[in-house]
Amino acid sequence: MKDVIKSPPLVIGIAGASASGKSSVLKSISSYLNEENVTHLDLDGYHLHTREERKKLNEYPDEIKANDFDKIIHDIKALMLGKTIDMPIYDHKNGVFSSSVRLSPKQIVFVEGLHSVMINEILGQKIVDLSVFLYPDEDLRKSWKVKRDIDERGYSYSEATEQIANRKPFVIKYIFPQINIADILIPIHRTENGSIKYRVLLSLTFYNRCLTDKSIKGLLLKYFRTRKVNFEDKQYAEIHLESNATIFNFLKSKTSRLGLITSQRSIPYIEYRYSYAEMVEILFALLLTIIPRRQ
Repeated sequence: MKDVIKSPPLVIGIAGASASGKSSVLKSISSYLNEENVTHLDLDGYHLHTREERKKLNEYPDEIKANDFDKIIHDIKALMLGKTIDMPIYDHKNGVFSSSVRLSPKQIVFVEGLHSVMINEILGQKIVDLSVFLYPDEDLRKSWKVKRDIDERGYSYSEATEQIANRKPFVIKYIFPQINIADILIPIHRTENGSIKYRVLLSLTFYNRCLTDKSIKGLLLKYFRTRKVNFEDKQYAEIHLESNATIFNFLKSKTSRLGLITSQRSIPYIEYRYSYAEMVEILFALLLTIIPRRQ
């Protein structure tokens, strides 16, 4: 089946280790967008084996070989060409695959999964336009994962913690290297007063690429505040919004013909600097900054 789309979609990869917040961030960004313009490709459905089969094979989803990358790439390319696909679904509670879901091509395709950032590397071709890696401190991610696996996936506490321990070597080997190739890195950590701090770091490669595009450079310099920072022995451009109301009004006027935006909030960033809300709206503003050049 062939669907009509105005232009090739913008493909956005959101990656991170298990329970790093991928689904929550994607849901938050998507809440600003009209549903008919967004497709969500969940890579969990592309695992090759059920939970019981993985136990017998001593295999973990973090491993490259545990996932069907041929089908992942095939389905992303199909959406880019305006074709409908059947996305496989993995039932985390029961550890088995359920009925597939039909996805139609839309203007924005979110690809969410453990390895979303490395798809371009595996293919040797750029099909993911913008990649984001969520990087919470391991203690914080562990607490999120244990709570989620117990509350939502039927694990006991001991099973949840055992999973974390067993998967750690594979997370280090296969998931964390994406930090070095992601366009945007989101470090997340808990502060001494118990609050959670989110930072948005642009790789210098991505930042410099934005600066070479005149239509993006003007927006970036006018509506965002950036500064060079070092994080884990690598230099990034840390970014904040100067004023969310100002930039969203401007970007909304530029993208109104696309019918993308459903709503916008107004948050005083002086008070909410490094908050989850600011992080989400920075990502959304960057998304809107990039979209017009694709139309």
